[in-house]
Amino acid sequence: MRTRKFVFTLQPLLGYRTALEDAAFQSAARCRHAYTEAQRDLERLDVAIRDAGSSPMQSAQRLTLLAQAAETQARIIAQRYAELESTHRELIAASTARRVIEKLKDQRCEAFLAAERRAERLELDEANARGSREAHAVRR
Repeated sequence: MRTRKFVFTLQPLLGYRTALEDAAFQSAARCRHAYTEAQRDLERLDVAIRDAGSSPMQSAQRLTLLAQAAETQARIIAQRYAELESTHRELIAASTARRVIEKLKDQRCEAFLAAERRAERLELDEANARGSREAHAVRR
């Protein structure tokens, strides 16, 4: 009987696509972390502004500086969000590209296995036919 092993000739491409997807995932994770940190920084500034505004001893200059820092931080958050969205799109594209190759691999493996099953059936049919012919020849 046959015992051939399935070989996917595009395995190096699948490995490359998987590596690209992993890199995109890491990049998206870094961007998500940077975005979350930027949001936390803005929250800290907001708390500082509230605290500074509640104290009559705080100067207007300090409040102005904190407000400017909060505006700058809001712009940073917008930039981080745009980067996060971009890396998310890249991750989706990389995942899709990898899944296409994996689906092709699955299809080719199924076709290979079906061909192997057909070949095994043919071998068995031929062996049975030979045995039947030999048994028939012996009876004569």
